[in-house]
Amino acid sequence: MTGDSVPPRLQHRRGRDVVIQEAIDDLVRHRGELSPDELRRRLVRRLADRGVVGLPEPWLDAVSTALGHGNPYVVSPFTLDTADVPAPEDPVRDEVID
Repeated sequence: MTGDSVPPRLQHRRGRDVVIQEAIDDLVRHRGELSPDELRRRLVRRLADRGVVGLPEPWLDAVSTALGHGNPYVVSPFTLDTADVPAPEDPVRDEVID
C-alpha cells in the first residue's frame, strides 16, 4: 500500500459510518419533541431503509437518548471530519473512545 490508498475494508467501514451518521444527523435536525423511544424507532427504521440492520441494542439506546437531549451522536472520527454533524444543544464532553 502506498500514498493515500485506503484498504478496501476501511473504505467499506467508512462508507457504512457515513450512512449511519447521515441517518442520525437527519433525525436530530427533525426530532421536534419526540421521546427517546420514538426517536429509537425512527432511527432503526431510517437505518434499515439505508441497509443498516443489526446494530447493538445498547448503542441504539445511547444514540436515541442523546438525540432526545438534542445532542447528535458522532459515529467515528472520520464522520466528524467529513459529515455535516449538527452542533449539540447541550454541552457534552469531547472524548474519543478507542
